[in-house]
Amino acid sequence: MKLLNFFKNNRLFVYGSLRAGERNHSRLTGARYIGNATTSGVLYAAHTGSTVMPVATMPDTTGHQKITGELYEIDDPDHLTEIDRFEGVPTIYRRKILPVFTENGRTVSAGIYYQPFHRLFTFHDDIVYVPSGDWKNQETPAVSSLVFVTHDVEMQAPVVATG
Repeated sequence: MKLLNFFKNNRLFVYGSLRAGERNHSRLTGARYIGNATTSGVLYAAHTGSTVMPVATMPDTTGHQKITGELYEIDDPDHLTEIDRFEGVPTIYRRKILPVFTENGRTVSAGIYYQPFHRLFTFHDDIVYVPSGDWKNQETPAVSSLVFVTHDVEMQAPVVATG
């Protein structure tokens, strides 16, 4: 069943460390680059110890913003399985098929790795909202203007505070 699902949609939208020029891009070796694209969601910089990684959440959980990334086509289902394993699917990240908007104006479906907002604090020490929605073109604001997000356990909702 998963194999059939894969061949219905073999596109993958990447927004962080899998993008060209980023530390894990080599995991896409063999995938065909389609072009730059965007999708809806919310992008965070998640801090775990000394590691900072990009994390997207879905628009229905924490709001909405345009996330910038790249669109790839993967012809080998085993290749996608390897990337899923690397991303920690389904424990750390999940992969969901969402609408993606290409730079030439087309809307296509593609897989995207995300974390449900309520699980961000299970895996990360703290998270910082990335207002640009673009991991590669982040501005480095002064610490006093960073937006830190904490989690209100009782309300199951984000609490935003400036640093």
